[in-house]
Amino acid sequence: MDVRSLDRAIELLEKANADLEPELLDSSGARSVLERYAKARRLVDYGVATVACKVDDAAVVSRATGTPVGHAKATIELGNNLKA
Repeated sequence: MDVRSLDRAIELLEKANADLEPELLDSSGARSVLERYAKARRLVDYGVATVACKVDDAAVVSRATGTPVGHAKATIELGNNLKA
């Protein structure tokens, strides 16, 4: 895997967050932006779960994701289920 595309995606999300001004959005615009962020989150969650099951160490996953060990274990399990 070439991680440069992932680095670029992170860079673009950081820029999007820096430019985000939700108070300037109308209801329709806010829904549209929310849907895009939700899609980005699902894509990231998939990547985290599939890599977490390869790491297979809840303590490492917990530290990397900033989540409790129980959540990290569930993420590893999800990655294993996605593999199956």
